[in-house]
Amino acid sequence: MLRDLGGLTEARSHYRLALQIIESFYGPDNLDAAVILNKLGDTARAQGEPAEARTFFARALGIFRDNLGQDHPYTIITEEHLDALPRTQLAQETVDDYYVFYF
Repeated sequence: MLRDLGGLTEARSHYRLALQIIESFYGPDNLDAAVILNKLGDTARAQGEPAEARTFFARALGIFRDNLGQDHPYTIITEEHLDALPRTQLAQETVDDYYVFYF
């Protein structure tokens, strides 16, 4: 809701807190954590921070792939978000390489 109202910085702060809580109770590979990572990626992208967005989306993608498989809609959508970001010096590498690189 804050994101929709233009409060991206505040939304990111709340998403980070939610991620911290979820990870502390359920671990870093929890599906709810991946959903929050996607939200963090969305807000980072909207604030013009593609490198940070890429990190969030790549982590979410890894969790979705591991838990839901390659063909699940969440996995596909997250991969599309990641692919839509501007390329960096890693442009020749695959999505899996991004995931490994950032962790």
